[in-house]
Amino acid sequence: MQTYKVGISDKDLDYATGLMDYAKRFKKTGMQVIVFSSMKGVEDYLETRDLDVVLTDDITGCQVNDGGFTISDVRVVLLTEYRGQGDTFVTEQGLICLYKYQKVGRIYEQLREIIVEKPKNSNRSVTIMGVYSPLGRCGKTRLARALAYDDEVRGGLYVALENYSDNIKSLDSSILYQIRTGSENLDQLIRGEIVEEENLHSLYLSGTYMDTHDIFISDIEKLINILVDFRTFSTIVFDIGSAAIRDMNILTIFDRLYVPVLNDPVSIRKLEVHGKMLKELGLRNLITKEIKVEVPNVGVDSQAMAKTLWKLHGME
Repeated sequence: MQTYKVGISDKDLDYATGLMDYAKRFKKTGMQVIVFSSMKGVEDYLETRDLDVVLTDDITGCQVNDGGFTISDVRVVLLTEYRGQGDTFVTEQGLICLYKYQKVGRIYEQLREIIVEKPKNSNRSVTIMGVYSPLGRCGKTRLARALAYDDEVRGGLYVALENYSDNIKSLDSSILYQIRTGSENLDQLIRGEIVEEENLHSLYLSGTYMDTHDIFISDIEKLINILVDFRTFSTIVFDIGSAAIRDMNILTIFDRLYVPVLNDPVSIRKLEVHGKMLKELGLRNLITKEIKVEVPNVGVDSQAMAKTLWKLHGME
């Protein structure tokens, strides 16, 4: 189970401390809680560190946007003494409210549901995954292929969107150009480019990042819709190179976003730079969405890889 960082600021300090103590005693909540004496303390904390959500009885100074109420781009949930339409409800302004005097275990259940939003297209029968990492030689492609290979329903599709492809024929691909220009019969063109290799189906969008830098989030959404309409695959996995996309908003469209990591000092610093960059781009929400994973140096069909995937599925 993935652990999330929760900030709590409430005028009743005993109440806030009680919530923190519960999370410490019951690890199954999957929450690491930090108590603040004021929202100013939360704001100061977020200048250098991160939280996944803030629980508070004071929304003064919070920002209001399409995603609801935030502080420094982190979602804010109001702790309220008013039950409203239930133990959790949303106001017309998009403010998420939690009734503070319900069972503590239930508070954490609802909080996890709030943090881990359902995908926008959760009704569709296809899961769209992205595998991205600012690191090199971290097992990114290995993990992407393993995720596609692991699909036992209708099969998975591996979609290569790398800095440089290892498939020489990908240099001849015109898929991205055809998508950008709105070509007719785009679905037939894409279907004709899907190849079967190493017990999985693959689609190579380009040979180099010089082509992929020209794409936008709308282009990838168009491609995904076409692939979903094929009704051929139940998992579609995008393997995204560290320099392959100029518009980082593309990473927000995936149902699941995996980030392979390494634990050496240089890699840790690079991941810190990556997180800081996301904050500066106004994409702090991606930090919460990213599922970090150490990828074993084994084949996609090995027992060690199967164990890694099993752990990943348990974190979601």
